[in-house]
Amino acid sequence: MSLVDADLSSDEALAEAVASVVAHPVTEQAWEVARSWSARAKEAISDLPDSIVKQALDSFADAVVDREG
Repeated sequence: MSLVDADLSSDEALAEAVASVVAHPVTEQAWEVARSWSARAKEAISDLPDSIVKQALDSFADAVVDREG
């Protein structure tokens, strides 16, 4: 059954669907793209003077791709 049409109202069905998405190869590809964008964003601000704002942007770029759950 396709996940798009599946009944995911039970915790078990939802957990199985999440596990299927996590295990799919495209998920790792998406994380690779996100890590690349994060690195490019950090590079784009690298020449700015050090400041609390620059630190916050740098931390945000890391947090977006390093988060769990």
